[in-house]
Amino acid sequence: MTKKRNLLLVSLFLVFGLEAMAPSALAQNVFTLSNNQNGDARAEGLTEAIGTITLTTVSTGTINTTSKFVITYSQPIATVDSVLVNCSGTKAAALCGGLTLPVISAQLTNGNKTLTLPFTTLVDLTGNTASPGTGLSVTVRCNVTSLYPAGGQVTAGVIASYISGTPLTTNGSLYPLAIVQPEPALLVSLGGFWKTALSETNVLICMGVIKHNKEYEDKFVVNVAEAFVYALTSESYEYFLDPGASYPTGTDVTNGTIITVTINNVPVGLGIEAEDPIPCSDYTGLPMYCLGGTLAVELSSPDVFEGTSTATTATFEYAVTSTDTGVFPENVNLPFKIWTKEALGSSGLPDVTVTVSKQPQYPPLTNAYKIPRFMPVNENATPLAVVKFTNCSSYLLYPFAVVAGPWDTLFGVANATMDPLGSSTSAELAEGTAVPQSGTCSFFYYGGTPGPAGVVTTPPTGPLATWTSASIPAGSFGGWDMAKLAWSPAIPPVGSTGYLFAICNFSNAQGYADILINGAGLTANNLSMANYLALVIPNPYWLDRSSNGNGMGEGAPTPLNIGEKLDKLLFYFGSGRRR
Repeated sequence: MTKKRNLLLVSLFLVFGLEAMAPSALAQNVFTLSNNQNGDARAEGLTEAIGTITLTTVSTGTINTTSKFVITYSQPIATVDSVLVNCSGTKAAALCGGLTLPVISAQLTNGNKTLTLPFTTLVDLTGNTASPGTGLSVTVRCNVTSLYPAGGQVTAGVIASYISGTPLTTNGSLYPLAIVQPEPALLVSLGGFWKTALSETNVLICMGVIKHNKEYEDKFVVNVAEAFVYALTSESYEYFLDPGASYPTGTDVTNGTIITVTINNVPVGLGIEAEDPIPCSDYTGLPMYCLGGTLAVELSSPDVFEGTSTATTATFEYAVTSTDTGVFPENVNLPFKIWTKEALGSSGLPDVTVTVSKQPQYPPLTNAYKIPRFMPVNENATPLAVVKFTNCSSYLLYPFAVVAGPWDTLFGVANATMDPLGSSTSAELAEGTAVPQSGTCSFFYYGGTPGPAGVVTTPPTGPLATWTSASIPAGSFGGWDMAKLAWSPAIPPVGSTGYLFAICNFSNAQGYADILINGAGLTANNLSMANYLALVIPNPYWLDRSSNGNGMGEGAPTPLNIGEKLDKLLFYFGSGRRR
């Protein structure tokens, strides 16, 4: 690496024109000051590298033990261990030999914002040459979290003085050492192979993503993008930000940035496997392609998780192994495969969501000495929904229902999700058994009071009334008398005719209706005038009602339509799903 890619040279100079009345101190020596700055510090950083202050002299005098340099930073120095002092040039050994090094905690004051470098041994610069001269460089890591989330700047002022505290010369300038970028540092979205954003993956609860022994896996992809060029750094780049250090030894850097993906609300039986990350440099000609990008990440945690009654949160960690070229922000796709071995339940499940953060974080205490480390915040304040669970439902149409004068309707629903096929000796039959489920049914009554022509005189604008049953267990039947139910609103007392549309929160529902005469309600005089089986409406999730089975009628769904829906919802972007 030939240059500091994100350290912007400011090239400001300070001359310590120290007065002749102090010949025993720094008076014989003139120091020039230069500094550079880190343009991409992160606002949640507890140990962010900032630019270097360099003091250089070509003088040949002496520096005695009544002298010191005092540097005051606008943000607190992270720890005494994160102060790096280097000497270079003709008299490097003499200059650093006169200082108390390594720096001890007593040299940090003012809430760790002020660093004092006292000369405790006489320094003789005799023999110092104009080129290269003798230099003292100071690099620190600062806790910049007081600038979270808006960001800001880290500056420093430098004083050369006697140990007694009487300044020989004070420079009033504040030198810029870091630009702290605002949060979020990372942008989190659903990613794909041909688009930059997709909808979340949909899973039917009664099936899961593996139906018995038939493999049917699914996938979701999380895209993590830098909001600025060096939001993500490798371990070698963190060393690079500490001038004078050599990778992988020489400073207290312990790691690069670690991307942590936390997956929440993982239901019992849902398995998640992290697949190989895909860098944006692989997407030539596509929207997420990054020119010349070298950002790469590597999974550093176990790659498989399965939800249990006590473990519903999965965590996957990715270490940044290569930092980008410093030209454009980059992104990476993190694919995850999901599977189940059985149904996931019979009622609604919350969405599986993802939050992304940078690690290591402090707390916990175990990360107290990690560099770099970050405050515990998520990059995406709102969790990203990646898997949505849909109840398995049945849709029934009762084409005639009446409550008028002596007419009444009995209707019912069989929850036929229990059958003997699962115990069959035939493997094919056993695989085709229903999954037992329980759930309620909601009924929507459409119609009105008919006029002389046999049809309603006022066209309805919605359901005349609605009603929801109690939960119907698998392998049982629920039956009701339409005239005796607490409809909302109440069915008009003058009577009405129409039809019922039912939505049941379980699959394999079957419906039955009986039209009665001679008294509302079940009495000895009631006569059954007609009965019928309700029509099973194809699931509109797979077959739009407006399409009417590709023109063949609502009861005739065609493989073409279902195939088109599967192509849209299940087989996108080379995800490896299997029919």
